[in-house]
Amino acid sequence: MFVHPSATGKGIGRVLLNEAISQAKSIQGLKQLYLTVLDVNKKAIHLYKSAGFEIFAHEPESVKIKDKLIDELQMVCFLTRSNSSTRRDAL
Repeated sequence: MFVHPSATGKGIGRVLLNEAISQAKSIQGLKQLYLTVLDVNKKAIHLYKSAGFEIFAHEPESVKIKDKLIDELQMVCFLTRSNSSTRRDAL
């Protein structure tokens, strides 16, 4: 997902993300959503966490932009919690 810099700070990203999650919840059998985000993108990470995404993996130096290596985070949002997810959370 990308919001043009001229449109940032207006809630467009949140609306898009919430709509994507809402649409995903309407798909029968879909249990979780995954995304990746650069770890330097703190605003996006905050947005994703506030929408229910959790970090589950960290990939060091996984993306090269120009001459800089940047870490990437993998995140998951559980649309429904199964018993196995609940047990995992308790560990």
